[in-house]
Amino acid sequence: KFKDEVCINAQRIYDTCKDKDCFSDLKVYLSPQGQKIIDNAINVRTHKSELIWSSVDLDPVPFNKGFYSVHITFYFLLEFEVNTGMGRPVIVEGLASCDKTVILFGSEGNSVTYSSKYNAEDRQTTKSTVNLPIAEVDVVEPIVLSTKIVSCAKQCCCETDIQTLPHCVTSCFEEGLVGNGERNLVVTIGV
Repeated sequence: KFKDEVCINAQRIYDTCKDKDCFSDLKVYLSPQGQKIIDNAINVRTHKSELIWSSVDLDPVPFNKGFYSVHITFYFLLEFEVNTGMGRPVIVEGLASCDKTVILFGSEGNSVTYSSKYNAEDRQTTKSTVNLPIAEVDVVEPIVLSTKIVSCAKQCCCETDIQTLPHCVTSCFEEGLVGNGERNLVVTIGV
């Protein structure tokens, strides 16, 4: 029983894709204490896996008007039961990340939007922007397909610079994260 008309901005879907991926040999970054436990581990088993954050960036594809490269970075919080041969298994948390890129059509985006919404970083109160498409990613919970401990001599396929991790991801680890120890923990994740 609405009496007033309501205007909505309904976004159009230009392109979509659905994919199942297996990200192999992702390095797991651990806390300093967790790394010491892995360095002395006999065996390890994944206890829990969870996608805690994902970043999505768009770049226009040069010379292919209307197409955009969608770069997705997934950040996984992993929990492991580690057996060191002394007493009960110890629970250790870690972080793994991986990247995926897809190219999708997002329209030619020739229209321009003017807004009176003020942003403190803008030089003027009326802002003109080109309409870039919006990319959204829907992800089901990850499945850890394998977990193993490898020597540091072996390089993992997807190493990340810890300094470049977003604050919202690193804040999940009170002790911080370390890059290397005597041994590395690597996982294969299905998404």
